Amino acid sequence: MDVRFVAFDLEIANEFPDDGNIDHSKLGISCAATLYHLRTNDLVTHWYDFNTENGVLGPRMTPLQCQALVNYLSRNVRHGALLVTWNGHFDMQVLAHECQDAKYFAECQDLALKMYDPMFQFLTQEGYCVALEKVSLGMGGEAKAEGIHGADAPVLWKQGREAQDRVLSYVQGDVEITAAVFQKIVEQKRICRYTQKGKWRSTNLDKIMSVEECLGIPQEPAVWFKNNPWKIGGGQDRDAIAAWCLEG
Repeated sequence: MDVRFVAFDLEIANEFPDDGNIDHSKLGISCAATLYHLRTNDLVTHWYDFNTENGVLGPRMTPLQCQALVNYLSRNVRHGALLVTWNGHFDMQVLAHECQDAKYFAECQDLALKMYDPMFQFLTQEGYCVALEKVSLGMGGEAKAEGIHGADAPVLWKQGREAQDRVLSYVQGDVEITAAVFQKIVEQKRICRYTQKGKWRSTNLDKIMSVEECLGIPQEPAVWFKNNPWKIGGGQDRDAIAAWCLEG
């Protein structure tokens, strides 16, 4: 079964704070990537501040550029494409703040409810999060690019055009892996992954669900953890992760 969708991922402009208290309104966006999939065709688009100086891209996307990205995502969803992410609430919340407009913040909230995030669905069913790369490898796909991690992007983006190109390649790789994993999950109706101990595991996904549909059923607790990371308000509390997009 071939599904029309647009996958989305972004990289932040500022480094995470040392104390671990993340304020999504202060992270900014250095660049983003979208992949529009229709039948056998994929269209990858890079998003960034195209106002260059000496060939170096701008330090972060402007509010108008972020609004243009939201318009693109919303238009495709209105025309029947699924919005696909992996752990997308982080990205959508950063994007909502960077638009610096109440109307666009509300639009990002709506997109966050409509999006299809297999990690969020896995968290709902199993009670804990799972990394994109572990799933990609478990389903016979690619590993992430070596030599760079998402946390490196804000530092690299400030180091000139060659380093910026590395970040653009990295975010494109992430969105391509997200798209490939989503297609396999839809086709196979399961999520396969490698555990931290290197064991292969498979979890049935009879129906791929939107975030809104996931929120209509309770999150399963991961009772097998010695120290269960799922707790009210914790990092793997599904309702806490999605709370921002339900605020009026």
